[in-house]
Amino acid sequence: MARELAIVKNEVKAYCTADGLKRKYPTFTLWTLIENSQVKALVDGDAFTPKAYAENLVLSKFGLTSRETLKKDRKKLRKVQKQRPE
Repeated sequence: MARELAIVKNEVKAYCTADGLKRKYPTFTLWTLIENSQVKALVDGDAFTPKAYAENLVLSKFGLTSRETLKKDRKKLRKVQKQRPE
């Protein structure tokens, strides 16, 4: 998601619309996670950093309250993935 937001950030440097972005990048997961008003805010030039914005979206989507919880969950997932034989 951070990659998608980085692309969006690059696109909004020039004139674009929310609908135009959605048409140009229809497969982005981002469109299912944020509301139209949030997309409009990004297009209108609200300052954001892709990584931080993505983290905040993940926190709100999964009802997490802190970045530390997110970090712990990622660590658990990595540990499980390392234990699985491929």
